[in-house]
Amino acid sequence: MKAIKKKSKLQKNRSQNQNQCSDPTSLTGSNLNKKSLGSNRQNQIRPSDLHARKKLRLSPYQNLLRDSLMSALGVTSLAGCWQVEAPPCNSPSPILSQQGRETGYSICTEGQMIKNGIVRCQQGPLPSENQVTSPYDNYDRSQGCATHDDCGVEQQCYCGNGGIGQCVPSNCRECGGRCEVRTLVESDDTCGYDPFGSPVQVSLVCLMLDVNECYSNEDCGYGASCIPTTNDQGLPYLACQVDGLESSGFGAICGRPLCTNKTILEADLCEGAAWSDASLNTLSMINQDIEQALENHLISNPEQTTLVKTELLDHWIAIAKLEHSSVASFSRLTLELMALGAPADLLLDTQRATMDEINHAQSALEIVSALHQKPMQFTPFPSAGISVRSERDSILRSCVQEACLGETLGVIEAEGELELMRNANAPNTLIKRLSTVLADESRHAALAWRTLQWLIESDVPNKLEKARRLDLITETLYSTAQKLLQPKRTPTVNLPLVCPSLGLLSEVHRAHLRAQGFQNVVLPVLEGFLGQVRVKKLKGLVSYSLRQLEESQLSA
Repeated sequence: MKAIKKKSKLQKNRSQNQNQCSDPTSLTGSNLNKKSLGSNRQNQIRPSDLHARKKLRLSPYQNLLRDSLMSALGVTSLAGCWQVEAPPCNSPSPILSQQGRETGYSICTEGQMIKNGIVRCQQGPLPSENQVTSPYDNYDRSQGCATHDDCGVEQQCYCGNGGIGQCVPSNCRECGGRCEVRTLVESDDTCGYDPFGSPVQVSLVCLMLDVNECYSNEDCGYGASCIPTTNDQGLPYLACQVDGLESSGFGAICGRPLCTNKTILEADLCEGAAWSDASLNTLSMINQDIEQALENHLISNPEQTTLVKTELLDHWIAIAKLEHSSVASFSRLTLELMALGAPADLLLDTQRATMDEINHAQSALEIVSALHQKPMQFTPFPSAGISVRSERDSILRSCVQEACLGETLGVIEAEGELELMRNANAPNTLIKRLSTVLADESRHAALAWRTLQWLIESDVPNKLEKARRLDLITETLYSTAQKLLQPKRTPTVNLPLVCPSLGLLSEVHRAHLRAQGFQNVVLPVLEGFLGQVRVKKLKGLVSYSLRQLEESQLSA
């Protein structure tokens, strides 16, 4: 087996691991003569990234994260404090029934359906018992209508295809604005449509209500969709949802790696299939997907292709190692929380996070294996010297550094990376895996802040002790932010390649994403948690960092 000797950029000072893989060789391409490509690389690979130069708008995606963290800390929620505008509806065309009569519904030139008149639907013939082919047919039989009077208090009559009426959930009875038709299911061969062709999962949503969090998918940012859901009273409204999780918070793309003596511990990689059951055919298809993306972006020169794939391999090796290290980090955290008497729910969520990280490491290794064109696995983890801490202050500091800030800012950075990849039509293989990890780790950031709250409060400290702990957290936040809000220093002779379509961003761009996330998400959370006096110095640091990073981008 061939081992990868290249160390992660986050772990330059770590001592050599014991590596039990034979015939070591470098797979990262560190020895490639990247400099020899000269200006070719800058002119053809490094596209102008206008997105990075614009100040990022605070999206509902970030608001969901902020709301989740506030909830985890038990402070005032900020949900619904962002402003979004309803999409326009120009030149609506009336929808006619089978008899040619206006139904009260219209289609806008932008494509959406609205209710803008007196509703007169058609009560068509109900199917006989032997025509019922699915549970949806029974639902439709009992919900037929001609006008709103035929429906319940929290329903209205929706005229589907052909004008056939069906009672659906609605909050439009006292809307005072535009009432729009929203569907959860577009079409399906086996369910989702009644015998007359009308979707069964339909809601009428008032677009002027303050409870709506969004109006379109663009309002939610990448990885989230604007869908109709219901409140506690069963009334529909529009909310951002990420892979089935509403307002759940988002975790870091690279987890929370295990640190000891300010050094990240990581295993190396070697050839082997112990960490993946993907077939060679699957790995080949992933590699072909990436090569097709390179071709689509006019990266066809053999030297350029090799350079990009080498940089991409380095990127995914780093992700795989950090995810693998996170397994050890959460495992140690479980023991430390147990030593302090943590409740069962906190331990269960920590153990679930451990299992998440195993899945993430496996997924990242499949990309590495595809680029290497052979299955890869991890070498034994460097566990010598790892100790389980029992001092509460030490665990508090670690929670702030690695989890609260590291994970929260990491996921904001990952969101920006995914948005660029989507806009550039990146390979579906990369987008799907990164977005799955992003959604799966949505619990981890909130878990980190919930753990921090428990560490502060669980032993019922007196006022002086609690104030001391909050001061310790503030100092740790400031020292950690100083590092995270600056670009990682990279030797000039080995500058990482910039190719946003594959998720390869400049370090300045990544730092800018983190600084924006700190300003938009973390600072409001800290103001509610620590108070404005403690956060004042942090606000100054973030403002200074943003100015410096924006100047660096404009001069690039």
